[in-house]
Amino acid sequence: MLISCRDKQLQLSHQYLQNKLPHAVLISGVSGSDQTALSSWLINLLICQSPVKLSKTSLDQSILGACGRCKTCLLQQSGTYPDHIELNDDAKTL
Repeated sequence: MLISCRDKQLQLSHQYLQNKLPHAVLISGVSGSDQTALSSWLINLLICQSPVKLSKTSLDQSILGACGRCKTCLLQQSGTYPDHIELNDDAKTL
């Protein structure tokens, strides 16, 4: 779990459980604010076939995460999940 992104993870986890995630999520922030880690967490949650509760808050809200054991999680961990392509801005073309 990301300490600096806990509120965002709670909000997104709640939206996921309620089937109310928006069709697009823009994650931005200053350098070093863990936006890359937050986006990786969200990608892994969305592709997982069996999400699990990582932690519970005092208000009985849960932060969800990928199980790490299903087929899609294993493909993602090995870097071979076909629907996830990571782009960076080092290359000037796609």
